[in-house]
Amino acid sequence: MIRELGLELFTQYDDGDYVLQTENGVTYYDPFQKQNPLYAVDLLTNKAQIMADNLSPQGYYEGKWTHEEKRLDSIMFSQWLRENQKEEGIGEFGVQACSAMITSAIACEPEEYSFLFFLSFLKSGQGYRTLIDVKDGVQEFRIKGGAQSISIELKKLVEKMGCKVMYDEPVKSIANTNGTVLVTTRNGTKIRARHAVCAVPMNLVPSIEFSPPLPLERQQLCEKAPMGSAIKCIFFYKTAFWREKGLSANTVSLVPPLTNVFDAGDDSGKYPALVCFLLGKNARKWSHYSEERRRQDVVDQLADLFGEEAREYVDFIEKNWVADEFSKGCYFCVPSVGVLSNYGFILRKSHGHVHFAGTETAVQYIGYIEGAIESGYRCADEILNRIEHSSKL
Repeated sequence: MIRELGLELFTQYDDGDYVLQTENGVTYYDPFQKQNPLYAVDLLTNKAQIMADNLSPQGYYEGKWTHEEKRLDSIMFSQWLRENQKEEGIGEFGVQACSAMITSAIACEPEEYSFLFFLSFLKSGQGYRTLIDVKDGVQEFRIKGGAQSISIELKKLVEKMGCKVMYDEPVKSIANTNGTVLVTTRNGTKIRARHAVCAVPMNLVPSIEFSPPLPLERQQLCEKAPMGSAIKCIFFYKTAFWREKGLSANTVSLVPPLTNVFDAGDDSGKYPALVCFLLGKNARKWSHYSEERRRQDVVDQLADLFGEEAREYVDFIEKNWVADEFSKGCYFCVPSVGVLSNYGFILRKSHGHVHFAGTETAVQYIGYIEGAIESGYRCADEILNRIEHSSKL
């Protein structure tokens, strides 16, 4: 899609040592050394990866899980961590480190989602390292001009096709009527079409009135898969002083408020920046504070991580996803215990002429842009197949 839209990628900066912060202080380490401080994370996730690779196709693709997989859906990821901590002889630090690393990808705490979901997440991304790492992972490349460039170019494309993109028209209701759908916005605008694709996050689906009503299983699925919690802030600097110190800026912190930090400089090198993430319980706690308080707390921590130069930022941007009306969190909706085994079968099923997309419905790269794009192609195929079938009747 990047090539089709005429966009370009550039490589995420990842040269230099990584950073780990614990209650005992800050450690700088080579991520490619044989035994880095986070080796326990690999021990635990490698064990989980074997289980993920062996998930039944009927369960993973159709929501028809085996008895054992249903059992795995009845326990939290945190419970599995504790059980295997003892078996692998891993200390408390290993569990905390694994929790932080996984939270950096899911934006939820291990006690908030089922172990079966975690296995599905691993399977979707072809492994923990692919989902987390910069080099050879999903974080390796960024889009010149920002990820929003995809939306901007798609808008231009559909407008060339004679379609209209409407802004500030939140959907109020969707009705299946006489082989078509009628979409009504909060502003009273009405749009009739042969099919509709609902791509809002699952946690927002209940805010839309459906006629006829959604099946109970769909309602339960949406209500029991809350969005993760994330606050993202970017600090801009005159120089990339961390690079001069031999640091990549890639950080995992077990000390709040931060969970992760990355180098956010653009491909030109003209705008050095650090992007910081407050995730899970940290995001929820700090969302109650003022932006100024959050900014100060994060800057204080950046100074601990990278030195006093971190206080000399020239600009600052924050996005509090927890407070956003049209997401109520980030990165994606995460099923709690028992959800996949009881309601997962309806995840990708259409409702009349309404089809459901979104990264949560993906088979590959759940929670990522790649997953969202895949779900869009799936819905397009569903609609084209329905139209082709109806034309033959």
